[in-house]
Amino acid sequence: IFYTCAFIIPLGKSVHSFFQPKDGTPPVVPPYCKFHFFNGIEEDTAKHYESTLTASAVLKTVLRNDAYASLPCVYLVTENDLALPAAYQEAMVELQNQRPEVQISLIRCSNGHSPHLAFTKGLVAEVKRFGTTALGLD
Repeated sequence: IFYTCAFIIPLGKSVHSFFQPKDGTPPVVPPYCKFHFFNGIEEDTAKHYESTLTASAVLKTVLRNDAYASLPCVYLVTENDLALPAAYQEAMVELQNQRPEVQISLIRCSNGHSPHLAFTKGLVAEVKRFGTTALGLD
């Protein structure tokens, strides 16, 4: 599994239960999506993609399948991500990698939260490299 700007949720948790502030305060939603999600992208492109964003349901489905232990996994850390800072990305992976049966590899790019827009060729190259290795074709 190739993770990019993703939530790595522990078994038995949901996105909501894992990220909900434990003191009961409401979570903080970034107020400026163009700034947080599309930093490092041309202004016109960021405005276009910001206009396509829609609301999403709260993700309360509990993770029950342990794909982290069953499949090869890599996580692309987006080092300049303002929506999901690199420290959080790394901490989620490290939490899973504490389990002996899990080995999620890390790779990095200097982009923000939308590497599919700002790091397209590099992202495709990393996905191809991961797929080639996972399939034993290297």
